[in-house]
Amino acid sequence: MNQHTVPSLLCKFAVGAFVLIAAFYLSATSAFAQMPGLPTELEGYAWSGYNNPITGALEGVGWISMSCENEDSCVGGSAPGPKVDYGVAIDAGGDLSGYAWNSNTGWIKFGGLSSFPNTTNGTNAQLVDNAGVIELQGWARACAGTAGGDCSSMADSTVSGGWDGWIALKGTATNGTPYGVRFNNTTVDSTFKYAWGGSTNVGWVDFSGVVASSAPAINTFTAAPTVVTEGATSTITWNVQGFDSCEASNNRGQTDWNGTVASSSGTDHTTAWYHSIHADLL
Repeated sequence: MNQHTVPSLLCKFAVGAFVLIAAFYLSATSAFAQMPGLPTELEGYAWSGYNNPITGALEGVGWISMSCENEDSCVGGSAPGPKVDYGVAIDAGGDLSGYAWNSNTGWIKFGGLSSFPNTTNGTNAQLVDNAGVIELQGWARACAGTAGGDCSSMADSTVSGGWDGWIALKGTATNGTPYGVRFNNTTVDSTFKYAWGGSTNVGWVDFSGVVASSAPAINTFTAAPTVVTEGATSTITWNVQGFDSCEASNNRGQTDWNGTVASSSGTDHTTAWYHSIHADLL
């Protein structure tokens, strides 16, 4: 009498320049459960604009886009003009990486930096849990403030008028007031939303328009029963979010069933050597 193990689930998603492939098995624990909401990507815009307290003039560099998805300007997008894949991602450990874009200063880099301005907050950009407070810490840098203008060197530019491009994601202002960017689920806390880009060019950066996209997750994937005899049936039930496609299989080399299904499903399947389920998620 042959017995067959009920399938595993493979889900994929792709946004802009970022691609994630995550495999989950009935006996495995989802990596996303270790730190809810991660990995993820940032979307929306930050705003660099403030009134000079002396002149009253509006200063800053304006809108900072966190993803090419904002304007549909990723490769293959519908926006007019050149297409470039860019964005800022946060991995499962909370480390930020990638680039944001500002039409005045150019690329702003997250991750892969060194030679930070001070050791108090001397790390690459991270999303951390400080006693229940989810906040950013560390540094990003506008590449125009570096020698060469592309962040390939951490030396300061000699032609930027003393501006070095560093943006502190957490710190203490000169009057002793702490500042930073805190998250409440996927949105930025409206009462704690500022980074500091220095008194030249960037100034205060308001992150209230930035959101973390829904983290890809396999919420449930179960089968009843988990092992069946040949010719018997098992009900496979799953619920996922944030993926473009899913495939359930027992990793055999043959196919005896496939079809398009929704992101939540409960379907009886006759167990043979191989089950394949392709889901185009809504």
